[in-house]
Amino acid sequence: MEEMRRMIFKRLSIAALIASWVLTTAWGAGTNPVPSLESFESYAVGYQIDAAQGWSADGSAGKVNDDAAVLDALQIYEFNGGTYPIDTTHGQVLKLTHDVTQSVAGPEGERVLVDFMLLPLPRADVPTTDSNTHFRLYFDTNGLATIFHYDPGTTNTVWTMLTNAPALPTQTWTRVTVNLDYGEGMYQLSIDEGGSIVDSQGWDGTTTNATQPGSWFQHALDERRHVANRI
Repeated sequence: MEEMRRMIFKRLSIAALIASWVLTTAWGAGTNPVPSLESFESYAVGYQIDAAQGWSADGSAGKVNDDAAVLDALQIYEFNGGTYPIDTTHGQVLKLTHDVTQSVAGPEGERVLVDFMLLPLPRADVPTTDSNTHFRLYFDTNGLATIFHYDPGTTNTVWTMLTNAPALPTQTWTRVTVNLDYGEGMYQLSIDEGGSIVDSQGWDGTTTNATQPGSWFQHALDERRHVANRI
């Protein structure tokens, strides 16, 4: 059966920007199949991304941008040894002001690797959530990544600040990689090509005999809750 995977950015920040957006996996079928690569370089400045194949947005929530200060920060990332998901010219980015979605097609139960550049605006308030979310991420004012996931111990969805993650300075681009396992309903997160981030709330594998701590977190949206018997 073919299904659509929706990668949703839900109010990442008022001035979040992304560049070098890549979706990869072992399969590809249907409308807008993976791998799906987007550098945002082929659009005119000011282009609204919801007009592009596979993308949708709330009104003008996602616009192509070439702000000089933003691009200077991207050059600093590269000067400091950072690498990009896509090896291309980086003269344009996508500015997010509200919900932006990319949909891709493929069979059920596979892994999807999402690899992208992000310039977040740290926030002290917790983002709103909805019932159609597998993974969410924001950066706290202390620069630490904070993720949304299901906690089988409390049988609730929770936000967890990853204290073992690198603290991101303000106005700094970072490379974010998310490994989403739709077969097991789990995901991993890494920052700037580092190892998958380990936390006391994570698991050391995706099977029911996994133990904590680890780098695997359960999808916030997972009707099976198959790891609940670990507790």
